[in-house]
Amino acid sequence: MKQKDELKRIAAGLAQLHGHEPECAHQKQECNGCPLMGLSYEGQLAAKKEYLGALFGKEVEMEAAPAQFAYRNKADLSYMDGTLGYRRRDDHSENFALGKCWLLSEKANATARLTARLLQKAGIASADVMKRRKGLGYVTIRESRAGEQMLNFTFFGEIDESAAGICAELLSSGVQSVNLLLNRTWSDDAHGETVNIFGKEAIREEILGKEFAIRANTFFQTNAASAERIFGIVRGFVPSGASVLDLYCGVGTISMAVAEKCGKVLGVEISGESVAGAKENAAMNGIRNAEFIAGNVDEVLKTLPHEFGTVIADPPRSGLNAKTIRRMLRLGPDRIIYVSCNPAMLAQNIKQIEGFEVTYLRAFDQFPHTGHMEMLCVLEKAGK
Repeated sequence: MKQKDELKRIAAGLAQLHGHEPECAHQKQECNGCPLMGLSYEGQLAAKKEYLGALFGKEVEMEAAPAQFAYRNKADLSYMDGTLGYRRRDDHSENFALGKCWLLSEKANATARLTARLLQKAGIASADVMKRRKGLGYVTIRESRAGEQMLNFTFFGEIDESAAGICAELLSSGVQSVNLLLNRTWSDDAHGETVNIFGKEAIREEILGKEFAIRANTFFQTNAASAERIFGIVRGFVPSGASVLDLYCGVGTISMAVAEKCGKVLGVEISGESVAGAKENAAMNGIRNAEFIAGNVDEVLKTLPHEFGTVIADPPRSGLNAKTIRRMLRLGPDRIIYVSCNPAMLAQNIKQIEGFEVTYLRAFDQFPHTGHMEMLCVLEKAGK
């Protein structure tokens, strides 16, 4: 059974004890973004702990979120038939107008409502991916904890030049960066090539005293406060002076967090754009002992020397495949620090990492009201 389905089953069993009226009107009617909002926060943590206990065969400590609401720094809003909002719970071919999303800040909600009005006023056409109809498909709102905002407009087929007027009005309203993106693949998502930039090229976020540039297509942790907490713990497990290999490093958030403590750190990431961002972030923060390689993790692992005592892995939801694990272990690390967004894959991978024992395992409620959570696991070479 999938994680979200299992958590829904557990939540239903806890409803009598922990039932709670959802704060969000959308959740009551049409949105599936917060399936656990019908439980009190205490009940949500209980549901997730019960799920993890069954998965790992023991009680797993769960750390509560730094904030239960307004924690998301990014939202992909669909634009369908002139309506800007989220997809409907029972029919993803339709969406509903967003009134207020409790996971976004008040400022982000206000920007979403303003954008909806501007789109309606300008008469911007909606895209239809299935019918290959040109138009606007998505509006992405990004926000830093410093209050900077970025908006991305993802068009399909071609960019509507009249959107430039909307961009100007958004900049006048206090938004720092507005980007027009073109999705040439017709895949139903908010990604695309950045064609036009209005205002700043990037907004800034700070994690553990390090500054990071966030551009239109930059992948960055959606809950910065929770990520900062986790990365701080990761840094505590890195031995002073160690040589560290950071797999799936993205734009270098974990690499930057540990760089000052270790002798050197090498980050590996398949996205060339992310690696360019990591190098920029390292230079911006004056970090000189961090290097970054763009390439497939499996292939890069074949070429690396046996000089990394500590490996940090923060893979996608698919986890580590068997080949990655074999090649990682051939490097002979003494310690593996595994950050996971998929507890089921982490549990499976732990069994595959032979010759190591788990010395630390903790869950973090990084996404309250949803079925998602983050895990941190430290594995030490047996007998060390």
